[in-house]
Amino acid sequence: MKQSREELLKRLREMTTVGKKVRFKRKGGPEKSYVIGVVVDEVSVMDPNPEYRYFIQKIQRTDGIVSYRICYYTLDSEKTRISFGQFSSEIPEEQFKELLKLAHEKWGL
Repeated sequence: MKQSREELLKRLREMTTVGKKVRFKRKGGPEKSYVIGVVVDEVSVMDPNPEYRYFIQKIQRTDGIVSYRICYYTLDSEKTRISFGQFSSEIPEEQFKELLKLAHEKWGL
């Protein structure tokens, strides 16, 4: 059953990524993707637009390192489903802290 735009936006506002596996595409090789870890916590905000929901995910990686990913979900162009922003990067905790510190120092965030 097709959901209305309003129903999709409600789902988007209420969704969580905690517990989801974090996959990355493999560049070459037989496997298309691999799991780097699992989302253990998150913070998120809705864009005033409001068809985007931005997340900072805290990830427990399979190698034991904690890392973070800034990503987003949005409605697809036909407004028929929720879609993941495919070009999201992941950064280890120490580098993320350093980056946040620099942003705070430079921009007062």
